[in-house]
Formats: sequence, structure tokens, C-alpha cells
Amino acid sequence: MTNARPSPPVSESPAPPPADTPALPPPPQPSPPPAGRLGRLRRATPRLLLLLLFLALLGTGLSLVGARLWAEHHLQGAASAAERFHNHEAQRHLVAAMSVVPDNARALLLAARVARRLQAFDQSAEFLDRLQRRHGDPAVVARERALLTAARGDVDQVANYWREHMEKAHPETPLVLEAVAAGLLRSYRLKEAERVLNRWDAVSPDSAPARLFRGLLADYRGQNAEAVAAFREALRLDPELDEARLRMADVLLEMGNAREATPHLQYLRGRMPENLAVLVALGRAHDALGEQAEAEQVLDAVLARDPNYPAALRERARLAVRAGEADRAVELLERAVRGEAGDFQANFLLARVLRESGQVDRAKEVEARGQQIETDLHRIQEIVTRDMQKNPNNPDLHFEAGMISVRAGNLKEGLRWLHSAVRLDPTHVKANEALAGYYQTMGEAGLAAKHRRQAQEGAAAAPPPAPAAPKK
Repeated sequence: MTNARPSPPVSESPAPPPADTPALPPPPQPSPPPAGRLGRLRRATPRLLLLLLFLALLGTGLSLVGARLWAEHHLQGAASAAERFHNHEAQRHLVAAMSVVPDNARALLLAARVARRLQAFDQSAEFLDRLQRRHGDPAVVARERALLTAARGDVDQVANYWREHMEKAHPETPLVLEAVAAGLLRSYRLKEAERVLNRWDAVSPDSAPARLFRGLLADYRGQNAEAVAAFREALRLDPELDEARLRMADVLLEMGNAREATPHLQYLRGRMPENLAVLVALGRAHDALGEQAEAEQVLDAVLARDPNYPAALRERARLAVRAGEADRAVELLERAVRGEAGDFQANFLLARVLRESGQVDRAKEVEARGQQIETDLHRIQEIVTRDMQKNPNNPDLHFEAGMISVRAGNLKEGLRWLHSAVRLDPTHVKANEALAGYYQTMGEAGLAAKHRRQAQEGAAAAPPPAPAAPKK
């Protein structure tokens, strides 16, 4: 029997559709492939899209890696600058790094340290709060908080922490001594600050920041020549220690040596173009050298960036008075005393211009305010350079310094002194009453009640007043 290959089935012829049924269109035929370069491109489109997608993802990844490397570069720069006490340079690096890695632990720690050194204490505390929330590590945060407390001027609150470093040297001892010295200077405890600086010199004999603080101590004592010598020594050890150069230029201006101060300020202008204090000092130097046009140009540039910068307003007003522009001078000085009510120089200059323009009553009012400010300044100078050196923990002195600061318009400094008085004597009647009034005004009812209660406790514990002597 033969195996025959099966034949394909034969289809029956389809029956024709009814006459009234429309004929279906024929199925579409595939288009012939395009010829030439265009055809090859169309055939390659799926592969091209995949390639482009891969390159886009690769570019995004490389961009992220590049941003991280860029941030790491600035973090390393910030760490190096902070270690050398180049705080403004460190701040610039941190701004760049934290635009990419805002919650990086090392960045937050450095930012807190730099802000503390620049006396932005509230900002420093905020960075430490963020560091603790994001990363924990209570030991690191506790250490930095202790340094912040010391630098604010409350050195006694962390005495057990820093006094250990006065006796034994640790790797972080210079960092601790720096914060304590800053706090003691801030509290005008100059003899204690000198002892801390002596210890710092023993631990780090060639420390440029330690020489900077020597200069600050001499400046606080009014020893201009000694201050300049210490700042020069700091710059010999580290020519890029900008804060020492700026402080030295300020003292040179106070000594009437604008010619020596000017090149230092011009150098700093290039190094710290965002620092308005440098520009105001440079304007003062130009003015002292008789270069009024240059002084006006520099001070006008400051006011273009910050129209209410008090020091620039005062110095620009001096130039306006000299040019016979009384109305312009009054307008500038009115803004200056609003922004910095404790500036007795601006008040006296405003009183003089008002008197010369015939506004005698207004001039008397401003002059009286200037005299009160001048009296207060002399008194606070006595408190911090004489009285507190003899009795640094007298709460009455801290209270008096606080009230003078508040009256001068420096509320933050006044509150610091008032809190210092209460820390020394928790039931100090007058300091607690002043703080209660402030917190009541600010809507802080709990704090106001606390200080009122402490004032009442102090009043109840006070001895009764001595009876008046009988009249003869």
C-alpha cells in the first residue's frame, strides 16, 4: 500500500453575497519598504529611541553623580576653611554644598560651627536641631551645644565641660578654648579670657586664631597698639585670616591711620565682596584721605544693596553735610537712627543739621537722645571694663547693662544681659519684672508668668526696708 502525501483541503467556492449587501473593501496590503536613506532611518527608529532613552538615563545619572561630587568638593573646602578659622570662606562653600545636600550630617555640623563663630547664634541652634532630627548622634550635638552655650556668653553653664580642657589637653581642646574665649570676651570677663588665651597658647603655640583673639582682647581693653601688633602676628602666621585683617583695619582707622588701612580693605573687598562692613570701612578710609568721590561711590554701592544699612547711612550723611546737601543728610540720618537707635554719633549729627536748618525744637529732642545714649555708653564701658572685672557675677551689674542695651535699641543684647542676671540670681526682682513685661508684650504668656512668679519670690524674700531715721 502506497503512503500518499495528503492533499491540502480544497475550499468550496464561496457563495456570492446577496445583491443588497455592500461589498467589503479588500484588506489593506502592506506597504513596500521605503527605499534609500529615509527607509533605513525608519527601520532604525525603535533602536534609535532605545539608544536615546539609554543616553538620557545615563546623562541623568552622570548629572546626579556630578552634583554629588561638586557638593563633596565644597564640603571638603568648607571643612578645610573652618579648621583654619576662615569662616566667611567656609560659609560660601557650605551655601554651595547645601544647595545639593541640605541635610548632610557633616554640612549641618560645619554650618552650626561657622554660624556660631559669626555670632549667628539662633541660626547655629537651628542647624543643630536639624542635625539631631535627621541623624541623631546626641554626643556630637551635645558637644556643639555646649560650645554654642559658651560662645553666647553663658560659660558658667558648661563650666564642668570646658574646665577639663584647661587642665588636660584633648584633640578638640583648641576648639573648646576658642568658644570659651569668645563667650568670656562677649561677657566682658577680660581677666578670665586672658587666662583661657594663655592656655590656648600653651596648647597651640603657633595658632593664628589664638593671636586673633589676643588682638580682640587688647581691642576690648582699648589698647590699640597692642591690638594691631597681635593682628599683625596672626596675619604673619596666616595671611588669609580675613577676620584679623578686617579687625586690624578697623583699629587703624580709629587711630587715624587710613593710609595703612586702605590697602588691607581693598584686598578684603576682593576677598569678601558680600561683606558690607568691609565696604563701609573702605568708604571711611577714602573719606579720611580726602577722596570724597571714591567714598561716595563705595557708600552708594552699599546703600544700593541695603538701603537701610545704618553705618553706611551715617557715613554717607557726613559726606552730604560736607557737600551742603542738608535735606539729603537729614533723610539719611533719620533712617540711620531708626535702624540703630543707639548710634549717638548719628543722633548728634542729625541734631546739628536740624539746628542749622532752623528746626530747633526737633534738634533739641534729638540732641537729648544723643546725650542719653552717650551717657549710657560711658556707663556700660565702666560696667564692663571696671565693675565686672572686680565682681563678674554681680546680677545687678548684668541687669543695668541689660537695661542700657534695651534703651539703646539693642533688644537682643539687652535680653542676653537680663537673662544673665536671672541666671546669676533666679529671683532678681527687677530683671524678672523686665523680662515678664517683654514676654507679655510678645504674647508669651507662659514665660511672662514664670518671670512674674520669680519676681514675686524675690520680693517676698527681700529684707524689709530699714525704718527712716526720726527727724530731729
